[in-house]
Amino acid sequence: MKNYLSIIGTSKIIEKHIYAAKKNKFKINSIISLNKNAHKNLSYIKNKFKIKKIYNDLDKFLIDAKNNKSSILIASRIIDNEKVLNKVLKYDLKILIEKPVFLNLIKYKKFINHKKNIFIGYNRIYFKFVEYIKRLRNQEKIFFINITCPETNKIDFLKNSCHSISIIHYIFGKLYFLKKISNKKHFLIIYRTKKNEIIYFNFELDSPKNFSIEFSLKNKILLAKPIEQFFKIEKIKKKIIKKENFYFPVQKLIYDENKFDGKPGFVEQYKNFKLFLKNKKAKYLNIEDAKSIMEIANKVYSDVR
Repeated sequence: MKNYLSIIGTSKIIEKHIYAAKKNKFKINSIISLNKNAHKNLSYIKNKFKIKKIYNDLDKFLIDAKNNKSSILIASRIIDNEKVLNKVLKYDLKILIEKPVFLNLIKYKKFINHKKNIFIGYNRIYFKFVEYIKRLRNQEKIFFINITCPETNKIDFLKNSCHSISIIHYIFGKLYFLKKISNKKHFLIIYRTKKNEIIYFNFELDSPKNFSIEFSLKNKILLAKPIEQFFKIEKIKKKIIKKENFYFPVQKLIYDENKFDGKPGFVEQYKNFKLFLKNKKAKYLNIEDAKSIMEIANKVYSDVR
């Protein structure tokens, strides 16, 4: 039995979705754009991927998807997501929706009862190092985790910081708030896990730093910096240069997500979405998880100018 996918949206990310979906034997059923100014994008995607059915009416699009037993990819503008979800769920269709779904926490509550139908596209939880850390946690003590999230404005702050938060949420589960320290540009939020691992979220505006996640263990550091590259640091090497001592971390690259197919995490994401469609055990975050992730981002949001 074929898996059909009907697509809402025509942004650049759609090409990455289609590539990963086809890798997992999905057939693209149809596509629609809700943005009246996206005709060129719609035509380009239709022609490039030979999609036979395009729509400009959402109800007709959804009736066709229902008739073809198609799942739905929602990658529309965030401002359209509430309206789109309300429509799609009336047809009892399974959904993969791009993160973060909503920026407003209240909107999540309306869809919690539909969490079994909603698969959130947090592609970074499918990075190889995420499972590596999840397994390692059962063997070694992780003392603390330091996450750096740099951004330049409020909206990007909420849209992008959720990537790092999603990884931490997936690995460690429920987080317990301890403390918040902030000034005009830096916002440090401290949480603990059920196992009392300490997590520092460093949100920094206009910082020259890159996104990173650092896991500190007894005799080593595991570092994702940028998040697509994952290193192990087990010692410091001393070098004597002109009679002065210099110290350099000796790091070994374990995973480079950019070497995998397509956009990192997408192929594995669709592999799990396929399991989700068959009601089998899958690795994913649902709408309730997405709300928890956005709650952490929102603790900082009120202070961001």
